[in-house]
Amino acid sequence: MKKTIVILLLVIFCALAFAACATEAKPSPGIQGPEGWPEEVPTPLTGEFLWGDWTPDKSFYTVDIRYTQAEIDAYAKRLQDAGFKKKDTDKYKNIYGDAGVYANDKWEIVLGDEGVNGDYTYMSLYPRE
Repeated sequence: MKKTIVILLLVIFCALAFAACATEAKPSPGIQGPEGWPEEVPTPLTGEFLWGDWTPDKSFYTVDIRYTQAEIDAYAKRLQDAGFKKKDTDKYKNIYGDAGVYANDKWEIVLGDEGVNGDYTYMSLYPRE
């Protein structure tokens, strides 16, 4: 009987430990995203969105944002902490040059460097199919 109770307690403990590890942590809220910002994509903690909208064909969501290179780097880390992986790809090179690309199973996020467009830069969010 004691052995059965110990085994049951061990199974419960292991199940709880596994559930805690398997639960994906939600990132803390960032700045308010522009209208239409996808809920599944965390926003940066700092910066100033100037505007954002879906392209007419709804192929991607794009924003202009004013933030520094340090804030861009912090946002890249925030994306990685939320489960996005940095991708080495030339997929967007013709459009964006040497931008950083971060992806999960639902989105590819393209981050421009500081000052690409003067005092602001861009982000483009591509849904993955």
